[in-house]
Amino acid sequence: MRRLKKCASIILFHIILSPLLIASEETLINLKGSYLAYSHDFNQVYGENVEFKFSSYTVSSRYIKIDVQSRAFYAYGDVVLIKGDERLQGHEFLFDPKEKSGTLISYKDKIEVKRVGAKGKETKDEKSAGLDRVNLAGIQKSFIYFTGQSIEITDKGDVYGYNVTLHVEGLESLGFKKFKLSGVAQRRNGLSLDRVWYTRSQGIIGRVSYYYEKESKVTSLTRLNYEEHSVLKDYSGLKRQVDVMTSTTLNVDKSLNLGLTGNYNSSSLWNTNFWLNKNWSSKVNTQVNFSYNKPVNIKGEAWLGLQSNVNAGKFGNISFSGRYEFQNQFFTSFSYNNNFFKRVNLLLSSVYSKIKIGRSEDYSELFSGGVSLSYRSQVFNLSTDYYLNYDLFGNQLLSQPQLRAGLNPFRLYRGLLTASIYNVFI
Repeated sequence: MRRLKKCASIILFHIILSPLLIASEETLINLKGSYLAYSHDFNQVYGENVEFKFSSYTVSSRYIKIDVQSRAFYAYGDVVLIKGDERLQGHEFLFDPKEKSGTLISYKDKIEVKRVGAKGKETKDEKSAGLDRVNLAGIQKSFIYFTGQSIEITDKGDVYGYNVTLHVEGLESLGFKKFKLSGVAQRRNGLSLDRVWYTRSQGIIGRVSYYYEKESKVTSLTRLNYEEHSVLKDYSGLKRQVDVMTSTTLNVDKSLNLGLTGNYNSSSLWNTNFWLNKNWSSKVNTQVNFSYNKPVNIKGEAWLGLQSNVNAGKFGNISFSGRYEFQNQFFTSFSYNNNFFKRVNLLLSSVYSKIKIGRSEDYSELFSGGVSLSYRSQVFNLSTDYYLNYDLFGNQLLSQPQLRAGLNPFRLYRGLLTASIYNVFI
């Protein structure tokens, strides 16, 4: 009964305040999708077949994951970014809608990494630990979650849904035309008991957090989650589980900031990451990071990395990334991108890696490089590529030149269908 009263009070409070709160906040991202789900318990969003605006691009992808608390955004699966005649495609897109910066990653014959959005802003090339915990099955185990086809997240981290359905312990309940999905309380400095309750699927759940913020200087959040499963019948997993997450960001000045994140799980899995980001100017950015990851029953890995981006204006963009692991593992990449005569694009890229094979003492060494020259008009596009892959471990060489020609996508039936024609000569 107490839980039902709590649920009813949350719904009534949100109905009254939703129109008042949304009017004073700016939209960070507006999602449209065939299926969107938001967990009130975990402050997470999961979506399928989504579309949204990013900077001046229209972005579509098969899936999206958002951890609202840590402001981590990750779209993946057939990612397409369109801005006028420009069309970018990839498999993963890590982005920050507030900074209007993103990283588009493509896995084809080689790994391609492309910076998108605001110049001089850096976006991480790896998913944050918070995103690994975002999945549909976890959201559907929430005590309270919502589903719909339109969700808006504001710059203050509030989440609103349009034409959404409320689910309580997995049971479909009320429908709302416009509803504030996230909690209404403003986070304040200090220790707080976020929630304690019982569900039939997860048992006893408790969450404690400590938050500290000094405006424009320091932001720190430490959260402890506890789940007691021994009170459940026929539960096959661990009797109890403890998760600890911490994240601290320090802004030294407008051009220098650093941060520390860490995660620990009672199954003896933990990781930590320290990073320092420096903007030397509006055109030059450098980031240094150190990370340590300790999986279960496997020796941990410590990586030291350096990333740098230079926007040389008419001379092009240069990007370098290098990482070294203390078990003699390496990963380096270099790329150069420039546009000529407005319609011609040149891309040079190379990647070298030396990675351990499983638990053995053997290493896999790969070197890959590529040259791409493309021309795009209002009607057609033409590009030529030369790709080289050299397996230093197996001493195998693969090279593949190709020529691609095609018509730009065109719309039929007032935009209901989009068609394109292209051919590849190998």
